[in-house]
Amino acid sequence: MRIVNNSDGKSYYTQRNNELSPGSSCNVTSIVSGLVSADWPLPAGKYKQDEDNLLDFIRSSPTVQRRWDVIDPQHKTPPNQIHELLCLGTNLWLTAMNGPPVVLKWDLALQDIVKAIDDGGSVVMSGRFQDIKSGEIGHIVPFVGYQATDAGEITHLIMDDPWGDYETLYQVQRGDDVFMPVGDWLRQVRDQNKPKKFGHVIPKYIKLAS
Repeated sequence: MRIVNNSDGKSYYTQRNNELSPGSSCNVTSIVSGLVSADWPLPAGKYKQDEDNLLDFIRSSPTVQRRWDVIDPQHKTPPNQIHELLCLGTNLWLTAMNGPPVVLKWDLALQDIVKAIDDGGSVVMSGRFQDIKSGEIGHIVPFVGYQATDAGEITHLIMDDPWGDYETLYQVQRGDDVFMPVGDWLRQVRDQNKPKKFGHVIPKYIKLAS
């Protein structure tokens, strides 16, 4: 058995203690968790927690606002809940770090997730999960590692779920290093029951030449 976990020894991020919108900030919390797993330094802000600073940036960025006006003129969906704007806002927030961009990809296979992790990065993905209190919920999680057999078959993906442990219907509220069987990944992560999915690919941080 082989386990690769890029979040090993790094902070676990829960959305439950966020100052801003804790019930709906899995998106920014998962992005921050994925960035930290990939060794990114993060910009300082007016909030104590990195995920609150990212959400505040997305909400206040004029560039994000202009794009939001185009793709959702009535602003029915908050910008951090629209994947294109989440990715755009994240990259703008990270500009001063001078690293490689986070890329939203729409055709990710399992081997692409594994490669991103092997390269020192992570992948933030959206799915449907069962919560004991709320029933089925839409949710975003960072995949930061995997488990494979000695023969190389991938059996589980490792996620740092900001809401808790999905296998307990989130009765356990800590989701650090949750091992998700590949079958659950196929069924629950969007696009559900399809081998190709979408997600935010976060590369390992390397400071680029100015």
